[in-house]
Amino acid sequence: MLIIISYNIGGITTCGIQAFLRSWLKETPHDVILLQELHMTKIKHLDIFRNAFPDYNITCSLGTWTAGGTLVMIKKKYDVIDASTDPDGRTAFIKIIYEKILIITISAYAPAQITERCSFFKDIRFYIPSTKLIIIGGDFNYVPNNRRDRIQYGIQTDNHSYLLLLQIIINPLLLDKNISFEIST
Repeated sequence: MLIIISYNIGGITTCGIQAFLRSWLKETPHDVILLQELHMTKIKHLDIFRNAFPDYNITCSLGTWTAGGTLVMIKKKYDVIDASTDPDGRTAFIKIIYEKILIITISAYAPAQITERCSFFKDIRFYIPSTKLIIIGGDFNYVPNNRRDRIQYGIQTDNHSYLLLLQIIINPLLLDKNISFEIST
C-alpha cells in the first residue's frame, strides 16, 4: 500500500520546523508527502530543504508570495518517471510506477480568495498529465460545510468553488470503477 500524507505546514524554511518534520517522518509510516503553504520563495530555501531530506526526491513549486509554495516529496526507493510544477507556487506533481501502475501524485494549494480559487480549479487540469490513476491532495481552501470552517465560520467559502471542485477535479477522478483505494483522515 502506498501511504500518502498531505499537510499544510504553515512554513518550512526554518531549521527547527525541518527538524520537527524529520523527526515526525521517522515515527510516521509514509511513502509520499504533500506539503502546502511552504513560505518557500527562493531556490536557496529549496536547496537547504533538499539537503535536509536526502532520502527523498523532491519537486517543489516555489511561492510567488510570502506564504506560497507547494511540494511533493517521495522516498527514493520509488523511481520518478516525470515531475513538474506550475509557475505560481500552487501545484507540483510526481509520476511514479507503483506495483506496475502509473500513478501521478499532486500537491495543490488553492487560493483563499473566491475568484482566484475558482480560476485555479478551472485551470488546474492544464497542469495534470493524464493517466489511469491520479491522486490529488492539498489545501483547497474550501470547506463545503461552513460550520466546519475554522476561520471566520465560512466567510471565504462559496457554493461556486465547491461545484467547480466537484466538476473539474473530483468527479473526473472517480470515473474509473476498477480502481479502489482507502483514504483515512
